[in-house]
Amino acid sequence: MTEDLNNYKFSLKNDNLLLETFNLGIEKKQILIITINREKSLNAVNIDILKSLTNILNHVKNDSNILSIILTGAGNKAFIAGADIKSMSTYSPEEAYNYSVLGQDLVKLINSFEKPIIAAINGYALGGGCEIASACHLRYASENSIFGQPEVKLGIIAGWGGTVNLKKLIGLGNATKLLISGNTINSDEAYRIGLVNMVFPLQNFLLSVIKEVKSFCQNSPNAIKNTLFSINSSDNGESYTIESDLFRDSFKHEDSSAGLSAFLKREKPKFK
Repeated sequence: MTEDLNNYKFSLKNDNLLLETFNLGIEKKQILIITINREKSLNAVNIDILKSLTNILNHVKNDSNILSIILTGAGNKAFIAGADIKSMSTYSPEEAYNYSVLGQDLVKLINSFEKPIIAAINGYALGGGCEIASACHLRYASENSIFGQPEVKLGIIAGWGGTVNLKKLIGLGNATKLLISGNTINSDEAYRIGLVNMVFPLQNFLLSVIKEVKSFCQNSPNAIKNTLFSINSSDNGESYTIESDLFRDSFKHEDSSAGLSAFLKREKPKFK
C-alpha cells in the first residue's frame, strides 16, 4: 500500500491534517486520504481543524482526478474522540452557537459533497466525531471502534448535526436512545443498527477500506455525483438551524457549566 500513497499538494496552515493519495491505476485518478493528526489528543477536533477540513474539501471538489475521499484519524485508538471540550467550557451562548454553525457547515458540506466521502473509523468516534462520521456517505469501522453522543452527560446537546443525521441513519428510536442516554456502543452494535456499513479487523484496516472504496471508483463519476445529489435533495435545512439554536440555549443553562467543568476535572457532574 505504501508504494501507492503520495503526498497531495495542498497548502496547510497547521500540521493537524495529513493528506495522501492512493493511485487507482486509471490515468491520474486517485483516492484522497485525509488523516486527522492529533493522536495524543485522540484526534479531538478544534476550530482550526474544522476550518482546514472545510478548505480542503472546497479545494478538491472540482479536482477531476480525485474520485473519492477517505477521512480517518491517526493511530489505532481514535477516529475523532470528539470536539475540544477545554475550549467549549469557556464559551458564551453566542460563541457556542457560532461553534455549532461552524461544525454544521462542515457536516453539511460532507453530506452534500458530489464525491463519496468515507469515514474510516479506527477507534473512538464520540460526540462531534460520531456526527462527522454520520455525515459521511459511508462508514467503515475497525473492530475496536466505539461510538456515542455523550453531550447530555455534559449538560449540552449534540450540535454538529447529530439530531438531524442520526435518525436518518439508524431510525428515530435508535437515534433517540444514543442521543439521550449518552452511552457508547461497540462496532458490532453499530453495524447491527446500521450506523456503520462494514466492520474490519484492526490489522490492515485502512488497506481494507481502500479496497472497498476502490471497487466503486470504477463506476461513472457523473452517475455517482447525480446519485448523491438525488439522495440528499430532500434534506430539510431548517433542522440544522433549530439544532444550533438549542445548542446555544444549552450554554445558557447551569447544567452546561457543571457538565463541562466536571469533565475537565474528571469528576461526575451534579445536575440540578
